[in-house]
Amino acid sequence: MKKGLVFLFAALLVTGLPLSALAGTDVYHFKDEAVSFCQDYYLFDMIPGPAAEFNQDVTVCYVGTRQSTVRVKTNKDGSKDLGWNSVIHGTATIKALSGGGTNVMAAMTLRAPYVPAQEPSGEVLFEGNLQVEEVAQDDGISNPETDGACLQPDNKAMFGIRGGLGYAEYGCWNPANVDYLMHHWKINGNSVFFFKYTIKDGVHCFEDTRGTSYCSN
Repeated sequence: MKKGLVFLFAALLVTGLPLSALAGTDVYHFKDEAVSFCQDYYLFDMIPGPAAEFNQDVTVCYVGTRQSTVRVKTNKDGSKDLGWNSVIHGTATIKALSGGGTNVMAAMTLRAPYVPAQEPSGEVLFEGNLQVEEVAQDDGISNPETDGACLQPDNKAMFGIRGGLGYAEYGCWNPANVDYLMHHWKINGNSVFFFKYTIKDGVHCFEDTRGTSYCSN
């Protein structure tokens, strides 16, 4: 190894810079991040999800862990691109939703997640495994006009549910700016619930277990 490279390597170790900075890309790995939240599903929603499988309104509570890898690339012009992939493994508990359909408007896609103050009541209809897979790209995050606002201050990134830590919210504040997404949501494989959300060339598409599909244009 040339002497100059030895000195550069030593300098990186002293300053604590990530070695990936040499290639213009910082890579962050996250393991065993806790995820815990619930969602309600109604029969009359455009994507009723598990409600259609049990022919009634339901609440589903998800508990698991997320593994993810986040990459932030700095281009020669100073702009930055964000890419990430993640997977959640856990358990989904489906319960009958008491008072379902009362003064509730139909939703066009999945309803907002939430962290309940206490465990939802209702008859347990099913308990099985959960798997959520996500691959995404958000280019131009250094420009507010093109940033999907998916990168968090802790360098985590996700399009789907963050969950845990007393809140449950979607990870991208400006999803219309996300350049690419492949998001698969599965309860017990594809047998109870499968939800597919994709973004490509500015078109957002949804599809569920029963073949219900919708694209933004």
